[in-house]
Order: sequence, then structure tokens, then C-alpha cells
Amino acid sequence: MQSCKHLLSLAALLFLVQTAFAQITNTSWEYQQGRIERVSTKTTDEYPTVEEVLRMPFEKFKNSFPGKDDEGWLPAPTNSNGQVDYTFNRKVACGTQADFVYFQTIVNIPEGTAINTFTVSYANANDAARVYFYNAKNDGTYNEKADLIRRVSTNQKKDLSDQVTSGENRVLVVAYNQCAGGEVRGISIQVNGEPIEEVEAEITKSHCGKEYDAVTIGEQTWLKKNLMEESCECDSLMFADGSKGGKGSPSPLYVNEPRFATYKNIPNYEVGTIYNYAAVMQCDICPTGYRVPTKKDFEALIEGLGGQSQAGNKLRKGGSSGWNGSPDGRIDSYGSVLSGRIGFWMTSTPSKKANHVWHFEIHKDGTVKLTEQDARTGAYVRCVKVEHDNPLGLEEIKEEAFTINAFSVNQGAGKGEYFIGYRNADTNKNGRIEKIDDSKVTIVTIEKINADKDSYGEFTYAFKVKGEDTYLAVNGTRVIFEKIDISKEGGLPVRTLFRNHPAFTKAEGAEQFSSFESLYKPDHFLRHQSFDLYVHKENSSSELYKQDASWKLVKPE
Repeated sequence: MQSCKHLLSLAALLFLVQTAFAQITNTSWEYQQGRIERVSTKTTDEYPTVEEVLRMPFEKFKNSFPGKDDEGWLPAPTNSNGQVDYTFNRKVACGTQADFVYFQTIVNIPEGTAINTFTVSYANANDAARVYFYNAKNDGTYNEKADLIRRVSTNQKKDLSDQVTSGENRVLVVAYNQCAGGEVRGISIQVNGEPIEEVEAEITKSHCGKEYDAVTIGEQTWLKKNLMEESCECDSLMFADGSKGGKGSPSPLYVNEPRFATYKNIPNYEVGTIYNYAAVMQCDICPTGYRVPTKKDFEALIEGLGGQSQAGNKLRKGGSSGWNGSPDGRIDSYGSVLSGRIGFWMTSTPSKKANHVWHFEIHKDGTVKLTEQDARTGAYVRCVKVEHDNPLGLEEIKEEAFTINAFSVNQGAGKGEYFIGYRNADTNKNGRIEKIDDSKVTIVTIEKINADKDSYGEFTYAFKVKGEDTYLAVNGTRVIFEKIDISKEGGLPVRTLFRNHPAFTKAEGAEQFSSFESLYKPDHFLRHQSFDLYVHKENSSSELYKQDASWKLVKPE
């Protein structure tokens, strides 16, 4: 009986390992040709063996290796089986020159995954190849015993599991050839003795249709670049003059209305767009599924990369984390453009100091800081992915049909007569809260429509107007009643889906109320503002927000 228990425990362990292993992925291999460098194949007192002579160019020319985000990367050439198949074809002087080529892939390892072995092998490569690792704990490290020298295949079987870590791992293969006829073929990564799944790099589209790559660092996912545009969903966000001002000439960002600028007024300057605090707080500037980071987000980023003493160099442009922060400055409260010394990134966290907000800084020397800055300062924005951990819990909607009663304008506990509906004269049917006995409005009776649990999880619903093919739907940040043919949509569109949470507010009488999270805009909740319906970002520090985002489902009479 005891043996059976051990076998069951072992089986469970293997299942967990296999489940975690199945989630390990790597991006498609990319390649880049390097320079033809001058070398010598002669042995010396410093390099007394042929193997040492052949290893010498790796370290000698390391400063020439391309960075992870350099523009020269291209999809690696492959054979009919989809494996890397590269042939050196440039002319080199045998014995005195080396033709360099680089290959990279990004391996993502989920937190808690057991890595027993990690190997990088080749079907063929000459004259020499070396594997470098860049991740949260390594910045271009390698294991010399894994070098491939003149097709010595035994070297590529070395276990490199001590070089990788949870999160993102950049694997860079550096190869060179010293004469005609070289090749690099069939690069293969195996974890725990099995190949890993190759996936395309994650691409995120902004509201304006601009594409951004993402990078996973520890348990966080960030966009790899600063936002480079205005929001397409915030009509009040206006362009401001970003040219160099001077003392006594206040910044055009120094207003309480949302504003953005670009460095020296150059549109889409590669370092990004500069926003004021009003834009960060009032506009939905990050792509769907992402948000402006808080002070705690940056604290977690720094801590996950080894603390302030280590994080700076990893977060700087070209650093091992892939975050690529540059000391590109800001526009200060006098309109001056500060650039080249310190990079400033806005958070959504106000400080206790009046009219100040927390900023994240990277200095030219690699120092990182969180500082309280004047809220009038314009800074860059780097969005972080919403990883909503469901702090409110989830709950089931019991009623099959209901009207939706607002908490705050009814003084709580379902008192009063304000429910979700729309004005009859409004052809767009913008969602509002209206008084139930007003002949100019329609108070809507809702039918609960269950979403596909396998796709969306428990307690996710669409709200359909009873007797109509009309649904409560997110349109930008507004919420409308939209006529939808779900047969043409291929099912319930995600803009109609909401998760049911216990009410944000804990005010008296809130026990029977709910808050509804939009799946279309994660971490955004249905709320009313000046009687109009929106989905706005969770604001757990504002009791007004909590009450405006709390609703009671009432059976229709």
C-alpha cells in the first residue's frame, strides 16, 4: 500500500512537471550577419593550443555583438523541416579573417517550472560557436565546456540549466567561419530532454493601431518601448509644444487638461511620447489589457532584477532584461527639455506631497530611483500588462432577468429610483442611469447570457436586453446598448462580456451589490459618471469610484 502511495505521488509530480514544461516557449530564431574580423590561427604563449586560439575571437569581439532589439535582426533561414540552415558565403582570407553571424531566440520559462536539463545543440556548425545567456541573473554569461570547436559535437551536450531562470531568457548563439564552406544548421534547444514549443513574439496593438512588442520580466509583462502616440479614445487629449522652453516660460503641459508632446516636436520620435499627469489619469492611453504602472509595479520590477544595485544596468538600453530604458529626459514645469542624463517615467500613483506624483528614473550611470516629481512635469509612459488577481473574488449571478440599480445616487442599499437605461431620443443608445418614472427614458430589463466557461472562466456574462438582439457593450470607454447579430460575430463578442465581482464599496447596505469587470478592457469596471455609463480603471483609493461602480440586480415586477 505504501508503494502505491509513492507511485501516486511520483505520478502527480511528473504530471505537474509536464504541465509546467508544456508552457515553456521560445520565439522563432532570428539571425544577423556580423563583421568580418581580423584574426590569427597561430598559437602563442597566451593561447598555446588550437582550441584556445579558436575561442579567443568570442571575447575579443564581444563588444560587437548585436543587442536584443537592434534593427538588423531578420527571420533565420530554414530548411524544409523549419530548422535553421545558414551557409557562410562571404569571401574571407583563410587563417587571417573570421566571418561572424549571430542567432537569437527568447525562451520564456513560467515561474515555478522545474528545469533539470537545458541544452543547446547543432546538427552542424563550423568553425566555432558559443552560446550566451541574457536574463534576470546573467548578462552575457556562457559555459566554455558547451563551446562547439571544429565540429566537436560532445561539447554541445553540456547541461546549461544553471544559466537560465524564470521569465525571459535571451539565448544568443555566436558563430564564425575562418574559411570557405562553413555553415550553421539545425540549432535545437531541449529542456528536460524534450524540444520546446516555438511561438511568435507577442505583438500588442494600441488604440491607434500601432504595434508594440512585449517583454516578460519575472511575473510582469511590459511593453518594450515607451508609448509613441496620443490615445485615439480621448477627445480631450491635445498636442502641446514640446520644443525647448526656458525659465519663466511655463510648460504647455502645465494644465489640468490632458496633453501630450514629443521631444523637439518630432512626431513619433523613437524614444516615445511625453504625457502630463492629467493625460495619465483621465485618458485610456495604454493598449487594451495594459495600464499605466503604479509605484508598486516599479518597486516589483526593481526587486525582481536584484534590487537597486543590479537592476539599473539590466533595465538600461541593451541590458539583459530587454526593458531598454534610455536616459531621454522629460519636459519640466518651465517647458525645458531635459535629455541625455536621466529618463523619467510617469506612474499613476500620487505622492502625499501636494501636487506631486511618483516617477521612475534611470540615470546615465545606471542608477534607478523612485522620486516624487512635480505633477506639472511631462514624462514618458511604459505600460504594464494587467494581471488581474481577482482581489474582490467572483460570484454567480442568480437572477435570469433583472434591472440594474445604481448604488451611489440612490444613497446606497438600493434606495431611490435610478436604474440603467437610455434616453429615448438618443439614437446611439448611450448607456445612462435614469429615473424609473421618467417618460422620456427607457429602463432596460436585462437577460443574463452565460459566456463559454472554457474560454472565459466562471461568472462571466453578457447582458442582453430582454426581447431584443441588443447587448450592453463597451465602445471605447463608453458603454452603449448595441444591436448585435452574434451569428455573424461567431458568438458573443468580447466587448459584451463582464465578470461579476462583489461590490467595490463596503458602505452600509452594499452586501447585495456587484461590480462588473469588462473582459474587453481588463481591470476596467462598469461605473457611472455624471449619469453616463463608462468602463474606467479600478481605483481602490476612491470611495466615490467604489460607489459609482457598485450595482444591484433587481427582479423586474
